[in-house]
Amino acid sequence: MTTTVTQKPAGVEYPLAIECATLSRLLLLCHPQATILMTRLERVLPTPSGAWRRQWAVHLTARRTERASPILFSTVLVAQAEGIGLFGRLVFPERTFQDDPQIHQRGEDLAQQCYDLLLEVLPAHPGHLVVQRDARYRLPDEWVWSVRSSLEGINIAFQQGSWTRSSITPSSPEEAQHG
Repeated sequence: MTTTVTQKPAGVEYPLAIECATLSRLLLLCHPQATILMTRLERVLPTPSGAWRRQWAVHLTARRTERASPILFSTVLVAQAEGIGLFGRLVFPERTFQDDPQIHQRGEDLAQQCYDLLLEVLPAHPGHLVVQRDARYRLPDEWVWSVRSSLEGINIAFQQGSWTRSSITPSSPEEAQHG
C-alpha cells in the first residue's frame, strides 16, 4: 500500500499589516482604548560554523476597531546572545566578553524585565490602552523578526545591567550598545 501526500499551498491569507519602527508609533496609530496584544518571543538561529545566535523579543500587535483594519505590530529586541554549545555571550543590550553557562537564563530574565515594564507603562498611556498578556495576532515569522522596533518615547531603557524605567531611551539597539 502506497500513501502519498500532496503538497499544495495552504492558501493562508494574511491580513494587511503595518510595521511600526517605534513602539510610540504603534501607540499613536492605535485607536483610543485599543487592546494591545503582547507576548515574549524567542528564537535560535544556527550558523554554518555550528555556533548559534539566540534572540529574545517582546512582540506587540494591535488592531483598530474598523472592520478589516490592518494589524499594527512592533517587535522589540530585548536580548541577543551568541555562542557554541551550552556557553555563550550576551551581545545585546550590552556586550559581555566572558562565556556564561547561564546565558539562556540571563536572556530570559532580560526579556521578562522588559515585558513586565511594558505591562506597567502601556496601561498608563494617555489612550488608556488595555494590554492582553501572552497573546498576539498571528503574522508570518519573517515579518515579526524583520522589524527592529525601538522603545523610543516609552521611557524604558537598559541601564546598569537591567531594563528599567527611565526618562532617556536609546532609539536603536546600536545606540544602546554604544551609548
